[in-house]
Amino acid sequence: YHSVHITNLNVPKTYVLDRNTYDAVGSGTLQHGGDDVTTGLPMTSTTEEHPPAIVSTVPSEMNFTDAGLKPLIMDCQYEIKARECGFVLKWYFNKKLIYQWIPSRTPVGMNQFKNELQTNYSMSDSINYKYRALVIRNPKLNHSGEYMCSVQTYDSFDRRMARFQIVGKYLSFPRPFHP
Repeated sequence: YHSVHITNLNVPKTYVLDRNTYDAVGSGTLQHGGDDVTTGLPMTSTTEEHPPAIVSTVPSEMNFTDAGLKPLIMDCQYEIKARECGFVLKWYFNKKLIYQWIPSRTPVGMNQFKNELQTNYSMSDSINYKYRALVIRNPKLNHSGEYMCSVQTYDSFDRRMARFQIVGKYLSFPRPFHP
């Protein structure tokens, strides 16, 4: 293979926001259909013919109620040859650069995501994999779209993309009874 290539792009298919989440009131708990977040679930992902070395912990649907909102984590898994030079990882949203990480530097959020990313979220202790994930602190409806991860060195380049949808869910309450 090339000196760097993406083995798996883990992006949840949907993320459900309840009405209380929009209003940012109350405190909530994680509700995602009763499945354990730490298990590998169906993903919108792109994989090579061989399985990734790292097991995904990103559920296929994230459903958070009230303001107990958890960050949205998208993971770009890749392999890089040991002595490669010039490595850089980039995340794009609808073809616009929103995140860049060079292992010898601090990760940087850009454009409309500049203040919305958690850039110190570590996925690994290894210097070449540490800040590979895109972490959105407080997902919003306008974060739906196409996400692309790009990895490159001086010698090679690879990229993968996946669509992601945030949906709003309003809680329904029983109507009062009027005789």
